[in-house]
Amino acid sequence: MAIPTHHDIQFKIRIPAELKARIDAAAKDNSRSTTAEIVAALEEKYPSPSAEFEKASAQTMKDGVTRRAWLLDEYVVIRKVDGMLQVWHEGNEPPVP
Repeated sequence: MAIPTHHDIQFKIRIPAELKARIDAAAKDNSRSTTAEIVAALEEKYPSPSAEFEKASAQTMKDGVTRRAWLLDEYVVIRKVDGMLQVWHEGNEPPVP
């Protein structure tokens, strides 16, 4: 379970009762609170920019497929070359050898 920090905010929303029941059931199945279940779903739907880059980098390292990902304020190209990752500003990457 996530420990609240002073950066967490609290707000109220209205959702259909049926959706609330599904969230509660998923939370129970995943052994976490309803709040933690909602946060997990939102994090999956709206990953942080660095999370997208980290996921793309890990996938590229694993399978060697060149990928495009958002990093900071721009798209970059991630390529595996000689067992290492290379990251280029999109549009400025060198040709594939």
